[in-house]
Amino acid sequence: MRQNVPILIGVGKLFLYDTPPRDTLKQRIRNRMAGLLRAAGGRTPGDMPDWNRKTQCPIAGEIFKPVGAARNDTCIMVITSRWSIVPIHRKTSDIDAVFGLPMHSALYSDAMRSKMVTQKDIAQKLGLSKQAVSLALRGSLKVSEATRQRVKETADAMGYQPDPSLSALVRLRTGHHPVATRWNQFALLHNWPTRNGLHQSRFYSQWLQSLHQAAAARGITIEECWIGADGEHSKAVLRKLRNLNITGIFIAPPPQIPDVQALVVPNQNFQLVTFGPEHLYPNLHTIQFDFYENLRLAWSVLSERGFQRIGLVYAEYQSERTGHAWRAAYHIEKMTSGCPIGTRMPLALESETSQASCDAYHNWVRENNIDAVISSVYDVEKWNKGLKNRPEVAIFNVNDPAQQGIDINLPQMAETAIELLLIEIQRSQLAHTKHPYRIHIPGIWVDRDS
Repeated sequence: MRQNVPILIGVGKLFLYDTPPRDTLKQRIRNRMAGLLRAAGGRTPGDMPDWNRKTQCPIAGEIFKPVGAARNDTCIMVITSRWSIVPIHRKTSDIDAVFGLPMHSALYSDAMRSKMVTQKDIAQKLGLSKQAVSLALRGSLKVSEATRQRVKETADAMGYQPDPSLSALVRLRTGHHPVATRWNQFALLHNWPTRNGLHQSRFYSQWLQSLHQAAAARGITIEECWIGADGEHSKAVLRKLRNLNITGIFIAPPPQIPDVQALVVPNQNFQLVTFGPEHLYPNLHTIQFDFYENLRLAWSVLSERGFQRIGLVYAEYQSERTGHAWRAAYHIEKMTSGCPIGTRMPLALESETSQASCDAYHNWVRENNIDAVISSVYDVEKWNKGLKNRPEVAIFNVNDPAQQGIDINLPQMAETAIELLLIEIQRSQLAHTKHPYRIHIPGIWVDRDS
């Protein structure tokens, strides 16, 4: 039976020990480790003539104390020729990665280790087996839905965080390396003016983060692809996706401009889910926020609190991308409340931040004697400071504890999008869906923190 040849890494002065390499693979491993250590200011066996050859133990997992090492030079891991990795004791920022593995996040000091919440802790608290907890956290159907929910809630309450490095360790030991498939890698296509346009938007950066988080929870990665403002990179991007075996595609919301165009993607080779506007993609699955019902909810809450002259403020570019749903719901609610037709019209602004928009808002509030405002423009609350009689403000997409209004439920939107694309990929193995889904995500009212 062939022995495992350990390569040792130590913390502190950073010692490296290994048995003489006997083939090219071991030589490459040893050279890589030595390079990392020297780059971090450490030493290797060649730098230390008095190293103790008894430390060449072939058993992975033993803790080594080399001769000449200081008291605080504790060995932290053993890497064997079988590529099994055994993290022990200390954390080091000197070695950020070994062969592309995220090693540093798997190594903790004794103080950090004592505060970690493990699956065993969750199992003891709930009176379950560790295996049941592990299955529940992975969403396995081998445990009941009630148990999965109970475990998830307890894990969240206890602050449990899965460690990707330990997952990598398990994969290395078992040989279960992740394989990129159409099921665990999606693409997000957009045609914003710049490659980073989505990230630079105040709202869509949050939207994008929610989508990535929902995907990661299902073990899915999302490749962001910019096809150019005019779609000039479309062919190259689609060719790249085919080569990567990515067939599930999200089409991002259009850029924040008045005249938006639909992205053209051939659906015979791909499964597509869009985020609207619905009129741009009549034949594709679309997930949107429930703009109509969200405004009705805000109106209802403000009316119950005694406000009688409620107004609506939004940016011009938002009207078409919401299907004019805000305007429609606003006029219906206004007529139902007895407001004469043609009065207290909504205010559409060219800019969400300019002084001209601020002045237009002040004049609109005074002329219509507005006592409450439903708005998608965040600066309305700042503009209110310039008014003597300041109307109450309800914001679409509340993202600050000091705000009140509609939480449009980004997490549910993202989770639903991931689920719908997975369903479409599964169904595409039989035939493409003839009737596209239209899913509207409802919001909830939230009060500002007192």
